[in-house]
Amino acid sequence: MELLRFAAETGCRISIGTDAHTPGELYVMWIGVAAAILAGLRREQVLNYLSVAELASWVRTRRARA
Repeated sequence: MELLRFAAETGCRISIGTDAHTPGELYVMWIGVAAAILAGLRREQVLNYLSVAELASWVRTRRARA
């Protein structure tokens, strides 16, 4: 939780995943969402919430820096 709070405070972007190995394990996504909310992450900091166009733009920007 401490790292998520640090990410929230510094404006970092994160993605929320389940580490699922089967479709039946996808239901645990709520744990990551709950942790992000409790840490104070804003919606725009969570890559999963970006539209396809927004995500593609974000990736292009990062690749241009490399």
